[in-house]
Amino acid sequence: MTQDQQQLVVEHVKLAQVLLRVFLSRNPRLRAHADELESCASDALMECAIRFEPERNIHFRTYANHRIRGALLD
Repeated sequence: MTQDQQQLVVEHVKLAQVLLRVFLSRNPRLRAHADELESCASDALMECAIRFEPERNIHFRTYANHRIRGALLD
């Protein structure tokens, strides 16, 4: 992971945490798996940083939002 990619992760950790909290509030029966889901959200954020293509003119936050939410649903 490059330094720029690491910086994206650091800057967007709160986004992953918020998305996880919203997901758990809408799916309370999954709270027992919160640790696993937190890991999933973190992994998805790192994957987003690696795969992100800024030349596509999409904000990283928008891209990560969709990918993290999708990962939580999987």
